[in-house]
Amino acid sequence: MRTLCILLACVFVVPAALGLDYPSKPGRIIVGQPFVVENRVGGGTVLGTQTAAAAAPDGYTLVMGGLANMAFNLAMHKDLRYDPIRDFTP
Repeated sequence: MRTLCILLACVFVVPAALGLDYPSKPGRIIVGQPFVVENRVGGGTVLGTQTAAAAAPDGYTLVMGGLANMAFNLAMHKDLRYDPIRDFTP
């Protein structure tokens, strides 16, 4: 019975979730202090992360990241211009 329920959920829920067109409009982040948002696309997060690593370490440049730019890129790219351990402080 449990297996049947899981299969039914996969048949009906997964296709519906894959059909979502999100995001279909610009998102918003609400903050108390003005920020400039630079969308640095390309290279599987490498370009944006390199830009953040090269910025002055004054606390005014933040990078959104996770496993892709802090772990996966280190394993997938031999010529990264940043070191996730040395160049960033969580």
